[in-house]
Amino acid sequence: MHVTPIQATLIGYFYPESSLSPFLLVGAGWYLTHADGPYAGTQRRFGPHAGAGLELLLGGHWSLDASYRFLWTQIMTLSKPHQFFSSEFSERGSMLTVGLNYRL
Repeated sequence: MHVTPIQATLIGYFYPESSLSPFLLVGAGWYLTHADGPYAGTQRRFGPHAGAGLELLLGGHWSLDASYRFLWTQIMTLSKPHQFFSSEFSERGSMLTVGLNYRL
Protein backbone atom coordinates (compact mmCIF):
# COMPACT_ATOMS: atom_id res chain seq x y z
CA MET A 1 0.00 0.00 0.00
CA HIS A 2 1.33 3.45 -0.94
CA VAL A 3 0.06 6.60 0.80
CA THR A 4 0.79 10.16 -0.36
CA PRO A 5 -0.16 12.63 2.41
CA ILE A 6 -1.08 16.28 1.89
CA GLN A 7 -1.43 17.93 5.29
CA ALA A 8 -2.32 21.36 6.70
CA THR A 9 -1.09 21.83 10.27
CA LEU A 10 -1.27 24.55 12.92
CA ILE A 11 1.77 24.61 15.22
CA GLY A 12 1.90 26.24 18.66
CA TYR A 13 5.39 26.84 20.06
CA PHE A 14 5.99 26.97 23.82
CA TYR A 15 9.16 29.11 23.49
CA PRO A 16 9.22 30.50 19.92
CA GLU A 17 12.41 32.59 20.38
CA SER A 18 14.37 29.88 22.21
CA SER A 19 17.07 27.90 20.38
CA LEU A 20 15.26 24.67 21.41
CA SER A 21 11.47 24.85 21.45
CA PRO A 22 8.85 22.13 21.99
CA PHE A 23 5.56 22.50 20.14
CA LEU A 24 2.07 21.02 19.82
CA LEU A 25 0.37 20.53 16.46
CA VAL A 26 -3.13 19.88 15.16
CA GLY A 27 -4.47 19.71 11.62
CA ALA A 28 -6.06 17.70 8.86
CA GLY A 29 -4.83 15.78 5.86
CA TRP A 30 -5.85 14.27 2.57
CA TYR A 31 -4.31 10.90 1.82
CA LEU A 32 -4.10 9.50 -1.69
CA THR A 33 -3.91 5.76 -1.01
CA HIS A 34 -3.11 3.08 -3.58
CA ALA A 35 -3.22 -0.64 -2.79
CA ASP A 36 -1.47 -3.29 -4.91
CA GLY A 37 -2.15 -6.99 -5.27
CA PRO A 38 -5.52 -8.74 -5.41
CA TYR A 39 -7.25 -5.83 -3.67
CA ALA A 40 -5.81 -3.19 -6.02
CA GLY A 41 -7.46 0.21 -5.99
CA THR A 42 -6.99 3.90 -5.27
CA GLN A 43 -8.93 6.10 -2.86
CA ARG A 44 -8.69 9.63 -1.49
CA ARG A 45 -9.28 9.79 2.24
CA PHE A 46 -9.53 12.64 4.75
CA GLY A 47 -8.67 12.74 8.45
CA PRO A 48 -7.47 14.88 11.35
CA HIS A 49 -4.12 14.55 13.12
CA ALA A 50 -2.58 15.79 16.40
CA GLY A 51 0.87 15.53 17.92
CA ALA A 52 3.96 17.19 19.33
CA GLY A 53 7.52 17.96 18.33
CA LEU A 54 10.75 19.78 19.00
CA GLU A 55 12.48 22.47 16.91
CA LEU A 56 16.18 23.35 17.09
CA LEU A 57 17.34 26.70 15.66
CA LEU A 58 20.57 26.26 13.70
CA GLY A 59 21.42 29.94 13.32
CA GLY A 60 20.18 32.57 10.92
CA HIS A 61 16.86 31.48 9.47
CA TRP A 62 17.46 27.71 9.48
CA SER A 63 16.01 25.16 11.90
CA LEU A 64 15.71 21.42 12.30
CA ASP A 65 12.58 19.77 13.69
CA ALA A 66 11.20 16.36 14.57
CA SER A 67 7.53 15.61 15.18
CA TYR A 68 5.14 12.81 16.03
CA ARG A 69 1.56 12.79 14.69
CA PHE A 70 -1.32 10.46 15.42
CA LEU A 71 -3.67 10.12 12.42
CA TRP A 72 -7.35 9.30 12.16
CA THR A 73 -8.49 8.64 8.59
CA GLN A 74 -11.51 7.29 6.79
CA ILE A 75 -11.68 3.52 6.39
CA MET A 76 -10.52 2.24 3.01
CA THR A 77 -12.70 -0.46 1.46
CA LEU A 78 -11.33 -2.56 -1.40
CA SER A 79 -12.63 -5.66 -3.14
CA LYS A 80 -11.22 -8.18 -5.58
CA PRO A 81 -12.62 -7.99 -9.09
CA HIS A 82 -15.77 -10.14 -9.50
CA GLN A 83 -16.08 -10.72 -5.74
CA PHE A 84 -19.04 -9.85 -3.52
CA PHE A 85 -17.03 -9.50 -0.31
CA SER A 86 -14.64 -6.66 0.43
CA SER A 87 -11.82 -5.98 2.87
CA GLU A 88 -11.56 -2.87 5.02
CA PHE A 89 -8.25 -1.20 5.86
CA SER A 90 -8.01 1.41 8.61
CA GLU A 91 -5.13 3.88 8.49
CA ARG A 92 -5.28 5.02 12.07
CA GLY A 93 -1.73 5.19 13.22
CA SER A 94 1.40 7.20 13.72
CA MET A 95 3.67 9.38 11.60
CA LEU A 96 7.20 10.47 12.50
CA THR A 97 8.75 13.34 10.55
CA VAL A 98 12.08 15.16 10.48
CA GLY A 99 12.45 18.45 8.65
CA LEU A 100 14.97 21.09 7.68
CA ASN A 101 13.18 24.47 7.65
CA TYR A 102 13.84 28.01 6.50
CA ARG A 103 12.07 30.64 8.63
CA LEU A 104 11.04 33.89 6.96
